[in-house]
Amino acid sequence: MILMAALSVSLALAADKDTPSTIEKGVLDRIVLEVAALPAKAPLIIRRFPAQEASTGTAEKGDNEQRTEAVRMIKNEAPRLLAESIVKNLGTGGFGSVTESQEPPPEGSLVLEGRFTVIDPGSRAKRFWAGFGAGKSGVAVEGTLKDAQGRLMATFSHRRHSGIGLGGGDYVKILSDDTRDVGHDIAVFLNRWSSGGDLTKEAD
Repeated sequence: MILMAALSVSLALAADKDTPSTIEKGVLDRIVLEVAALPAKAPLIIRRFPAQEASTGTAEKGDNEQRTEAVRMIKNEAPRLLAESIVKNLGTGGFGSVTESQEPPPEGSLVLEGRFTVIDPGSRAKRFWAGFGAGKSGVAVEGTLKDAQGRLMATFSHRRHSGIGLGGGDYVKILSDDTRDVGHDIAVFLNRWSSGGDLTKEAD
């Protein structure tokens, strides 16, 4: 009886502990939650995601001046565009405040940070002539949410792409739109998680 009682207590304690939970192809492509829930009304600090080391897909060879220049411009602008999109689409959500900042996080806050992994302009010619997703562009990121002490709350990765555009689409505009779309989806993820929403459904 004593052994059974001890086992029951052990199982109950284990059930109360946070265990990683993975969500594939939900509101983001991949989410790993390290905790079951976020602290209520915690301030959220957003760091700009660096983009200079991102893979550039069809621009890797440097044989197309328009693609090369578009990627150069977007690598400079993408960190700002992403942060602005997250702030705009997130509002305050279930957080006490939402701020883009590089300053040390205040006690009790959460920190969103990450990096761009892909900035691929695709092929304008293929988008124009082939259609149906051919030559599609793509912007991808990976990131983390941590508390002010560095404790990991979640990791995620996500990609958005465009396969259409008038005349094949302008490289800079399409990559800018892809970046803002990624920011929108991250904001939806944070909003849903902070308010107990469904993370298994795609972003609206």
